[in-house]
Amino acid sequence: MSLGGWIKDTIWPSARVTPAELEQERAQRAARLAAYLAAVPALAGRPIDEVSEALTFAEDLLAAEEDRKKSVDGRLGSITGLASIATAITFGFFATVFEKGIVPSPWGNFVAIALVVYSVFQLLCAAIASVRGLGRRTYSGAEPLTGIPKPGETHEALLIRRIESAFRCLDNNDKENNEKV
Repeated sequence: MSLGGWIKDTIWPSARVTPAELEQERAQRAARLAAYLAAVPALAGRPIDEVSEALTFAEDLLAAEEDRKKSVDGRLGSITGLASIATAITFGFFATVFEKGIVPSPWGNFVAIALVVYSVFQLLCAAIASVRGLGRRTYSGAEPLTGIPKPGETHEALLIRRIESAFRCLDNNDKENNEKV
């Protein structure tokens, strides 16, 4: 990392993701979903209780991802609140310091002002990032007709279709939660 990059990252930390890393993540996600969906046809012809267990497992994974979403949202909401409180406290502290003249030299005042600006800026950035993370996302859920058998569809085929739907929802919701963090 260059000195300029280090200074920038120290002042304004950011996650650097290259286009190659993004593409690699997309490829891994697509491969994982393909592996999930490729395993589903193997359930055809299995005893119905095994197919039902597989559906329960897929739905449990989806519920765990929903719990993860709630946890991420809770943490982002906490960051928003705490950052605004910390900004107010920081601003109040430095206003008190300047009012009482605790910093006697001009250089001391310059450093104090720089610290105030930096602190408030960092807290503001944290609040903005958490609000951005809390923004709308396109989460997936089961389609209403996923649980209704199609004409001529067996119970086994219905369960397999529901498993495939759960895996697709799991993949999308995992992606959305990862983008928040």
